[in-house]
Amino acid sequence: MRRLESCAHFDADRIPKIFSSGEEVLYYRRVRRSFHLSGLNMGAPDRELLHTAAIQRVALLPGAHFRRCHAGYLSVEYICSGVLQFRQEDRGYELEKGELFLFQPGLTGDFYAVDQPCEKLSLVINGPLLGAYLKESALSRIDVLSGIDSGRFLSLIRDFEALAASGGQETERNNSFLTWRFLNFLRHPEPKPDIPRQLIHFDEFCRTRLAEPLTVKEMADACSLSESHFIRLCRQYFGETPYQYLLRLRMRAAVSLLLLPEQRSIKQIAAEVGYPNALNFSTTFKKMFGISPREYMVRKEL
Repeated sequence: MRRLESCAHFDADRIPKIFSSGEEVLYYRRVRRSFHLSGLNMGAPDRELLHTAAIQRVALLPGAHFRRCHAGYLSVEYICSGVLQFRQEDRGYELEKGELFLFQPGLTGDFYAVDQPCEKLSLVINGPLLGAYLKESALSRIDVLSGIDSGRFLSLIRDFEALAASGGQETERNNSFLTWRFLNFLRHPEPKPDIPRQLIHFDEFCRTRLAEPLTVKEMADACSLSESHFIRLCRQYFGETPYQYLLRLRMRAAVSLLLLPEQRSIKQIAAEVGYPNALNFSTTFKKMFGISPREYMVRKEL
């Protein structure tokens, strides 16, 4: 991150107004190579105190310039590649790959691809408790986060994107839970200490055996640990039990299979992610994403 000596070029660049509602005004010169929006259908968002409304992936070209004035939501901007300049009120920054910018609710802010392309992704976070949470956590005083754990960040993004085709109140609750986790990550975004050598190959072990009925003992044996020590290390370094970690990998793999263009039966997909009983698979999938695998498959085709 580099602090800009002047923000005059933000104001000197005239950009078109694209939206106005009450105090909120948005300006945007759309100069981009690609854009993808994952909208998280919240139904009645105010049922949850915090929620993520959308994730955007965009490849900006030089000249792209966006300004928001008095928007009531938090926008988290992550630089995937290239360089992008940001302003919040009178504070200017140039960010590069792996850094985060927080567009704070109620403030005026810009991003500007002055002379270089940039790929970024954005999360839009809202909810009745947002202002109080940002204030109490001190996140409201932060513009830029550097040196973050990009692996944990992108893992949370994948979890949000997996929810994008879901619906219903269970999905709203999952969205809210993920949003709490994400905001907690912003409070402590630094990389965790290197995981113990016994756990280095744990993820690969699970991914290559998703179709097998793995037990905690088998996973612990693969890591040369006792069950109790293995469970304790997983909680410490992954924030969840071995079973929860494996379950999340299985459900992510199921989403990837459901999104493939070639058709597979639910029974085939269930077997490939470790569920010989398709009904048990569908029940677990619906509990996590709010809709059944078949409904997910239908929605992605719409």
